Parts: sequence; C-alpha cells; structure tokens
Amino acid sequence: MSMDPDADFSPDEAGVGPHEDIPLKSTEVGLLGAEVLRGSSDSDVDSVNRGRSSQKRRASGAAVEPILKRHKGLFNNAYLDLLNADIADAVNQIEGGTEEELPPSQIGMTFWTPFEKKLFFEALARLGKDDLQGIAQRIRTKSEIEVRQYIALLQDVAERREREQDRRLEYLAELADYPAAVEISQPCCHALDEAADALSFRQERHEELAEQKKWGECWNITPELARRIEGGRGLKKDPDFANHHGLEFTELLRVKEFLRLPEEIFMNAPHAENNWQFVSEEPPSIRATALQDFHSLLVSITKKIVLTTLFMTESRIRAKRKVDPTVRGLVRRKDVDAAVASLGMKPNSNEFWVLCARRLRLEVVNDDADVQDERDVTESLDEEEQPMSYDEVEQTLRQESGASDPSDAGSRSVTPGFKLETGESSESSEPDDSASEKSDSESSVMMDDAEFEVKEEAKEVLKYSAYDFPETHRTREALKHRIRNEREQEAYAEAQDAKASYEAEAEMWRLLQRQPPEPLVKPTLAERGRRGMKDVEDIYDVGRQWRERLMFHSEWEMLGTANLPAKQP
Repeated sequence: MSMDPDADFSPDEAGVGPHEDIPLKSTEVGLLGAEVLRGSSDSDVDSVNRGRSSQKRRASGAAVEPILKRHKGLFNNAYLDLLNADIADAVNQIEGGTEEELPPSQIGMTFWTPFEKKLFFEALARLGKDDLQGIAQRIRTKSEIEVRQYIALLQDVAERREREQDRRLEYLAELADYPAAVEISQPCCHALDEAADALSFRQERHEELAEQKKWGECWNITPELARRIEGGRGLKKDPDFANHHGLEFTELLRVKEFLRLPEEIFMNAPHAENNWQFVSEEPPSIRATALQDFHSLLVSITKKIVLTTLFMTESRIRAKRKVDPTVRGLVRRKDVDAAVASLGMKPNSNEFWVLCARRLRLEVVNDDADVQDERDVTESLDEEEQPMSYDEVEQTLRQESGASDPSDAGSRSVTPGFKLETGESSESSEPDDSASEKSDSESSVMMDDAEFEVKEEAKEVLKYSAYDFPETHRTREALKHRIRNEREQEAYAEAQDAKASYEAEAEMWRLLQRQPPEPLVKPTLAERGRRGMKDVEDIYDVGRQWRERLMFHSEWEMLGTANLPAKQP
C-alpha cells in the first residue's frame, strides 16, 4: 500500500502545540467579501479590501519568524506503513487492532462475514443501537432489517445472561475491561512530527517534480506571476504570457484574488498554527493544477446550472402556452433561482462570508468608525485597536449584504448557568453547617486524604441524591464501602490504561527506530479489587427499560376503522 499523492492530511486542532496562544501583532483583517471571478470590477474589490480609513493606524509590517516551519529529517518507511494503515481505517470507517477476528455466522437467512461483523460493531459503538440507517450505510451490504435482527439477537443474549446470573450484584464487565485511548509523551509526539515532516517533504518534492514537468516555470503561481498574468503594480498585462505557458484558463479566474484570500483571510488568524507567516517566509501561492481544477469545476457547475435553467424555462413556457399562446420564450430570473434550488445549491455566498470570521477565528477591526476631531485621531493612534466580537461582525456584514439571520438570535446567547442553591437557602443553612464544617476540617487533619474524600462524597450522596436514603450509621458505612470499592476499580482501570499507554509509546519508539530521551518507566499494576456492585437502577427498573414496556399499536387499533381518514381516489 502506498500513500496517495493527492491525499490531504490536516493536523488535529486539539493538539496544536505550544504556539497556539501566540498573538500575531501584525495581523489586521478587514471586512472582506471579494469574489474571485472576472465578473466583479476591480474598483469594487479595491473598495472592499482597501477601503480603510486613512485616519487609522496601520498594522506594523515587521517580519515574523516562521516558528512552525517544518524541519527535514530521515525518511522512515515504517511510519509510511503506519500512515497508510490509518488512511485505510479512515476510508473503511473501522479501527484496526490486534483483536481476534470474529468467525462468520448465519443469523436467520442472513450470512455475516467477519469483515461485516467488524463494521457492524464499529458502527454500533459509534452510532448507538437506535441509528439503524447509519449502521446499515456503514456496512453497505446489509439492510436495516438485517441490522435490526442482529441487534435483537444480541439483546436476547444479554437478557438471558442476566437471568442466568440470578440477580447477582456484581457487574459482568468492569471499568478496566473497556479499552481507553492511549497517551504518549510530548517527546514522542515531536519525534512523530519529525517523521511526518520528512515524509511530507518527500511527498511534496515528488509532487513538485511532477508539476514542473507538466507546467514548466509556471507550475507555482506566485504574486509575481499573477502580476504578469493580470498586470498591476507598474506591470502591464501580457496577453500572450498565459497562452504561451498553457494557462488559458486564467482568463476566467482572478488569480490575484486567489492569492489575496489566503493571505488576508483563510490563513491570517491571530494564532500561530493558522497563520501563514508562522509557517513559511514566502507569501501564499497556488499551483497551476489547482487553478485548472477550479476552472474545470466552475465550467462544470455553470453547464449544469444552464442546462437545468433551460429545462425549467421550457417547462414553464410549455405550461403557460396551454393557456396563453403568446407567452414569449425568455429565460427569467425565477427560472435560474428554481434551477439553483433544484440542484441543492445556495443562491449566494453571503452567509459564507458572514460566518467566515467565526469559523476561521479571525480578529476583525472596524476601520470605518467615524472620528470626531483631531483629538480623537491622536487617541486612536495611541490606543490599541480592539477587535470586534463575532456577533458584531456578523451583524455588520448582514446589514451590508441585506441578508437576514437564518437562526434565532436567542440561540446564540450564552446558556445561563445553574445554581445549586438559592441565596436564601445558602444563608439559612450557613449557621447550621458552620459547626459541621468546622468539625470536618479538624477531623480531616487526622484522617487520610483518600478517606476524607470518601467521607465527603458519601455526605454529598446522602444530601443531594434524588432517592430518599435513611441517614443511619449502617447506610453511611455501606455507602462508604461502596465508594471505596469504586475508587479501587478506578485505580485499577487507570493502571491498566497506563500500561496500555506505556506499551503503545514503546511501540512508537520502536517504529521510529529511536530511543526516548529518558527511559520509559513501566507502571506498576495495582491489585484487582472486588468486582463492582450494581446500582439500584441496574437491579430495579426505574425507567431505563422503557423499551420492554413499550407496546406498538397500529393506527386502526387505537382509533378504529371508522375514524380513519378516507383515502383519496
């Protein structure tokens, strides 16, 4: 298996690195909504991008050191195999592992292969047993009825096993029996990043050679080449340059806008991991193949819209001419709107630009604010410009575009927090609880920290539980014993997770053919405590088993045939 040269490997936003909170002082984003096609005039685009107040302070043009720049390393073939395995798991929507393969079986008239079973249990764990359609779509070879039959079989087996236990109080599966995600240390993460950088350099070099062989010196469209193609900044447009280098498709696209958008919006966030200045010294560029793909996509979509519009127009004219033969054969705007709606496309890109700042985490500064006098000008130059909130940006852009808010304004408001106690109850309980809190603080010095936590948790359960437990000595001791048992189970599960993390990190270092900077410390396994006891809800039905009590009735059984609506002929 080899890596696809066209595959995208985007870094996880959750693990950005140590530079994610570094602000970019030279970043200043305006309210931008420029199009990248030839249809818009240059004056309109310039008025949007450069229509900034001359009385406002400009952003400093200091160069930023690319602290996130990749470093070349040695190519690791084992890392490539690991990457290809992860790509295959992502495509198949399964997680590869070393567990034993399930045997094939036949359930009713349906035959299940080991691979189908693996897909079934993976989808069942991720989607739940209620999403029959989603599980069937992930398996691809089984219908919803067959999936429901398999789930019903598993439920019957689980219920029969519960009956065979004869109301035993222990759980069949403990917390340590469920696998958890492994954790690796930061040095191992850096070593994996170095291997990824080496692989990306190798892949990027391969793609660059292929692009250079196809396009020659114009394989990478830089701002200088864009000015030669379209003109600007003292350079006149060369009409023969694009044709001589096979770039005829650039006549339909605005190449300079393709480069300006990532520089000012898409790759211009105030955080290091999302800003191009922290990645490379060179400004953003675009490959000629990417522009060609954009051109092909644009032509394909345009043809589809035109054909659908003509179909809508012919249908409208044909229907109207049955009543009025003098209807003119013209394409109306409503025909285009109907064609776009029938294709499932949005009528415009207003909402895309409205939500762009929030989606890309941009800091937007309003430079169009009115300045009253020279004194305000001086103060505005001295003070640091404060970015607008995302709600203000979206409201301003919607007012300029005339678009309405698709969602209710109240849905974006911050959800109010919940208070456990009101002011009156807290004040009334303060004198009563002061003595107990004082005695508890004195006794906590004498007892072990773990025992103190057990006691506090037991008090919390007795005080805030929805069930009315009797506050007797026997109840408190039984509750403390149960809490100690649960903590032992959690400690044992954490020890098992630490062991799995140790083995996974050792495997990563072996795969990278490197030694860790510090020797890995093998965790000590805690003793397995007593098996966990079941909750009251697991023994007595308090509402969780509502499916067993639910009886389905047809409409005619509930209403009767006389009350059913008559079918239309």
